[in-house]
Amino acid sequence: MRESVSRGFYLSSRAPYGYRIIRVKDGIKERTKLDIEPLQAKVIVSFFNDILSGKGLIEIVRELTKMEPAVTKVEVGTRILFE
Repeated sequence: MRESVSRGFYLSSRAPYGYRIIRVKDGIKERTKLDIEPLQAKVIVSFFNDILSGKGLIEIVRELTKMEPAVTKVEVGTRILFE
């Protein structure tokens, strides 16, 4: 497992927001890696730019709500801010 991770393979069944899982050949095995999901990546860049510009969390969430369908759910820790 440690070797797979050090070689850039992704071992979970669910990709984090902003990424998608792709399958790649590794010799005779097929393994998974993460690839950027372009539409979701734009949302993430926008989110961080909003934070850096000083916008508050509620204002950012309202803007994310308008960006459907790229954003379906926002979780902060264990709290779901909107679905």
